Amino acid sequence: MGEFDERMIINFAAFIETYKKIDKWWINNVEIPIACLDPEMRYDEESAMSGDQILCDMIMDTIYGDKKYREALEKIIVNSVR
Repeated sequence: MGEFDERMIINFAAFIETYKKIDKWWINNVEIPIACLDPEMRYDEESAMSGDQILCDMIMDTIYGDKKYREALEKIIVNSVR
């Protein structure tokens, strides 16, 4: 218990990729068409993602060593204290 084998990691990666595809489809085909007041509005459909997906990406990036979110949060916290 508590150990990961290669199959678990491959399955988790496949889950994340499937979730991202579903999230992108949902945003592009349900959320934006329902909420958009301007039907002519153009946006990059490939980069569309939900707030949940943004948070998930931030967590995963932080876990794997990307420091850009931590540094951005530190700047915000420092500026809000002033």
